[in-house]
Amino acid sequence: MARILMTRALDDSGHIVDVKDVVSGKACNCTCIGCQGAVWAMKGPIKAHYFAHEPNSIEQNSCTWKPETEIHILAKEVLATDRQLLLPIGTINPIHKNIAFDEMVCEVYEGRVIPDVIGFIEGEKVLIEIAVTHFCGRGKIKELKKVNATCVELDLSGFRVKGETISKEDIRGYLKRCPKKWLSVSPVGNFSEMMHTHNRRELIVLQSEYSSLSKKHQSDINRLSEEYNAVKTTYQSELSNLQRVIEQARHSENNASSILKKWDEIIRDKNISISKAEESIIILQDRYRTLEAEFKSRLYHIQDEIDRKQDLLDELIKLDELKLEFHTQVDDITRTIKSKEARLDAGEVEVRRRSASLDLIQKNLNDSFTSLQERESALTERSKDLASIVEIKSREQAKVMFEQLLKERSKDIKNLEEKKNKVIRDIDDLRRKYGSFIKIP
Repeated sequence: MARILMTRALDDSGHIVDVKDVVSGKACNCTCIGCQGAVWAMKGPIKAHYFAHEPNSIEQNSCTWKPETEIHILAKEVLATDRQLLLPIGTINPIHKNIAFDEMVCEVYEGRVIPDVIGFIEGEKVLIEIAVTHFCGRGKIKELKKVNATCVELDLSGFRVKGETISKEDIRGYLKRCPKKWLSVSPVGNFSEMMHTHNRRELIVLQSEYSSLSKKHQSDINRLSEEYNAVKTTYQSELSNLQRVIEQARHSENNASSILKKWDEIIRDKNISISKAEESIIILQDRYRTLEAEFKSRLYHIQDEIDRKQDLLDELIKLDELKLEFHTQVDDITRTIKSKEARLDAGEVEVRRRSASLDLIQKNLNDSFTSLQERESALTERSKDLASIVEIKSREQAKVMFEQLLKERSKDIKNLEEKKNKVIRDIDDLRRKYGSFIKIP
């Protein structure tokens, strides 16, 4: 069930107020009707207006307020405002009539009791009790009858709330159709006279109906008595006939006894035959069990043979799968070998290319070395010519210059020899690396 919001509370004077008639928030200075804890007026632009306990207060979780309390209050407000109520007239086959009251007041003493509402009509009082969960007990009804009060009880226990708040219109509509019960009716007064007149009229109608029903009942009794006498006479005649039939039945019973004796002999013979047949059936059942055991044994052997063949079939299927897997692996290995051969062919081409390049480098080195030797020979001849031409100083100076030049050329020759040795080492590395795949000169 959805949570019902509180729309009524007590102001600082202890009067019940509507949330619409107070200021918003804590400034309303209101308290809860159920637990007397402080409440705030929650009046927003979207949600229905309602009262709520202060946040994080003790009363927020321990409040005893229930929707039934507000139903009771709103019902009294509707009655006090409308001053009219659809009431049953009379207590015997009542008719419902909308009674317009001159005035209505809430919760004032009437003798020793305090009714929920008192309605005044032409100087006469009608006490109205509103029952939502608690109905009037015997003691209160006895007190009402003692003071000759006219009191009706309205049963609102069946009222159901349709929204978040209890609507006055829903209460007003339910008050017209809710069950109503007269607890006490005064013997005097216009309102009471109207009710007693209706009851007297209904009593006269009931007495008339009772008289007609009584006459009809008496005629039915007379008719039934005649029918009973006729049935009794018929019964006596049928009883005498039945006695004759009984005598005949006894005679027939004696005849039947002799027939039954013969039947007993026949039944004994039949029982003997049945016993023999049962023995034969037992023997046949034993044979059947033996055959059934043999068939089951054969069936088990056949099932074992089927299982063995099924296992062989499974092994063959697995063998085919292994064969397929083997061929797949062979194809993979073949593809791998071809890939490696392609890579080796590419490496052989690269080695050949590098070998040709190395041969060209060696040839260039040899040419360079030959050129240096020729230049060295030419320089030697030149130095001889110079030695014979110039004087001693000139020869010494030429000798110094020659030695310096020879020293420079020696460095070049040494660098070329180092390059040649490096090339030879590279060729040896290539032989060691690719000698198992290709032949390198």
